[in-house]
Amino acid sequence: MRYKKMITAVIKKRLRRYSLSLVSVFILLSSFFWVCSDDFLLSRASSDYFPMDVGRSWTYVSDGDSLYREVVGEGFHYERFATIIQRNFLSEYWVKEKSEVRKFVVFDTSLLGERDTIEMGYKLYYRFPLVNNSGWEENILDTVVIASDSFAHIYTFSALPLLIDTIRTPAGSFFNVYKIEFSLIRDLISLRDTTTRYEIKSSWVEFLAPQVGVVRREEGGRTEVLTSFKR
Repeated sequence: MRYKKMITAVIKKRLRRYSLSLVSVFILLSSFFWVCSDDFLLSRASSDYFPMDVGRSWTYVSDGDSLYREVVGEGFHYERFATIIQRNFLSEYWVKEKSEVRKFVVFDTSLLGERDTIEMGYKLYYRFPLVNNSGWEENILDTVVIASDSFAHIYTFSALPLLIDTIRTPAGSFFNVYKIEFSLIRDLISLRDTTTRYEIKSSWVEFLAPQVGVVRREEGGRTEVLTSFKR
């Protein structure tokens, strides 16, 4: 009987140690995964998802056609110091600040038979750091003249980044990738007759990889996929 009690006590003691060991292992693994997850988050937050260093270039393919983009220089444009990116040798102007990137936009319309410019300036495009399912927007209200008629112009831009982690392209596989869904709506309301209203919509999707930039773009049934790039 005495030996039986001794054996039972030993078994209980070992079971307690085993349980403590399992708890310790669980805590250690939880801490490890938390640290790793935190490291990945910090890595994404500190990464450049839209690099604009002079000399960088990207080549895409779309429906068998090649599209070439290159950062060719910097200079003053429309009262801002801008980076010049040529897209198939047509210049685009971008302004990059600490937490956002703006693109110079010129928008013309021929809604009433005459071609008029109703929009010109640097508009919000990206906001950093990218955070999964946390978007940004820009809303602008101004007045424009189209075919001698004054219109209220309501500009509504929004973007939503979604972390998809990995994407494969002819240029290679990329990780910590964000898919960004863009939406742009321009409402035009006649100030003379408010029943006269026009709505111009556009939407597109971009996939951004850290230290590379756009690796895929989809708009209006057309897809551009990265085939090569130079840092």
